[in-house]
Amino acid sequence: MRRNIGFGLLLASALLVLVVAALPGTTSALGAPAPPSFITDNATPMNLPVTSLEVTRRSLPLRTPSYFAQGPVVSLYGHPGICFMGELGCHDTAGAVARAQQLAAQYDVPMASGYSMPRYAIPALHLIVDVAQPQPQSDGSYLLRTPIETVREHVEAARAAGILLFLDLQVGWTDPLSGVERLEAFLREPFVHVALDPEFATQRYRRAPGSVIGTLDVTQIRPVQAYLARIAVAHDLPPKILVLHQFTPKMLVDLDALEASPDVDVVVDMDGFGGKPEKLGGYNRYARAAYSEYAGFKLFFHWDTPVFTASELMALESPPRYIVYQ
Repeated sequence: MRRNIGFGLLLASALLVLVVAALPGTTSALGAPAPPSFITDNATPMNLPVTSLEVTRRSLPLRTPSYFAQGPVVSLYGHPGICFMGELGCHDTAGAVARAQQLAAQYDVPMASGYSMPRYAIPALHLIVDVAQPQPQSDGSYLLRTPIETVREHVEAARAAGILLFLDLQVGWTDPLSGVERLEAFLREPFVHVALDPEFATQRYRRAPGSVIGTLDVTQIRPVQAYLARIAVAHDLPPKILVLHQFTPKMLVDLDALEASPDVDVVVDMDGFGGKPEKLGGYNRYARAAYSEYAGFKLFFHWDTPVFTASELMALESPPRYIVYQ
């Protein structure tokens, strides 16, 4: 399992570099990481500054329930214009919306199916906004940031289609909160949410993204959770969704200490690829961990062997509430 879900994903990232490097004017997802035999996830961490913010709570009941009360959320993942980074990049914006709607429809369960009430999946786009790089960039972040106008294009497309949008940050050598704060104007929208990718958060190891599997701990995630809660309260929004990717134990650390917030739904997305037994093992280990309020499951069109069908996922004893197609 570890080979497929851990090292396999980094190997895929390395292949992605070779593809993207040959495309002039495109954004690299990673630099050239070390060969898989040298990649390790047990590097010695450094101590990082701790930021502490209290989670703001509403004094009144929520006016709008969680999006997950309606049904599962089904999203299309990727970066604009780069198909290898995910299915979203294989389409223009309108095409990505249509593809997300098509995939979500597979999870709809009408009343006639025997359920006590109909279940309708919510389509979404999952846009990689901050993209990990092999070099530190001028600000030392190891990130290339998607232009705000490109983000706005996807926000407006999601608004027009009545779907959700997740803004994904690969973190690099930055404080996750600072990356989220850059997107505040969009997060005031009720349909815009956040995802953090610990795989590329490698500052504590003093290593470039892609050369070691990164880590986010509760002291970095709690401020993001609190910030999203404050936005939800201030603008009377439904609970914000915070997606956290995970496929190895050290990617998320001390999350048992993350206090639940009524204004933020925390999703842990099992982010590894491989065969069905391996993926189910990772799903039960990470997405269904005690620190995960809602279970997420990522499906890889070109790497899973084979890809789970919608009916197979929904037939699980504890089916995922967030499904990501890459």
